[in-house]
Amino acid sequence: MSIPNALLSVAAAAIAFSPAQALLDPAGKEAAPSPEWQWSGKVAAGQRFKLNLVRASVRVVRRTGPARLEISATHGSLSSVAFEVEETPQGIEVTDIYHPGPPDYRLPWRSCLPPSGPRGAFWLSDVRMSATLYLPQSVVPVIDVMSER
Repeated sequence: MSIPNALLSVAAAAIAFSPAQALLDPAGKEAAPSPEWQWSGKVAAGQRFKLNLVRASVRVVRRTGPARLEISATHGSLSSVAFEVEETPQGIEVTDIYHPGPPDYRLPWRSCLPPSGPRGAFWLSDVRMSATLYLPQSVVPVIDVMSER
């Protein structure tokens, strides 16, 4: 049985590409992954930008222009995480929200877990994030992260 040339070309291309190459820029240096979730908008001078994340590393970059937040998963998938953006009198607040978890906590290994709260059952998630927050000098960053791991 012979394999059509078109299929061989696709298979060869799949073998030739490695995920490590996707993170390299043309100069061969490591590049940041493209963000999976983004928000941008204006935040008035003197106001704050509050970021509430469960597991993340956060980098703040000062620049002119509107505020911008970029989040990528470094472990797991952001598909199980939602982000709530709230405009308050103090500024902008972004919070990660997780799936509420399975309703059946009768299994013995889950017997000491707390019930799901307003942020969901984040203790059942293995998602870790990398966040970059671009802010003007006049906006105050407030970062609340439970764990960097």
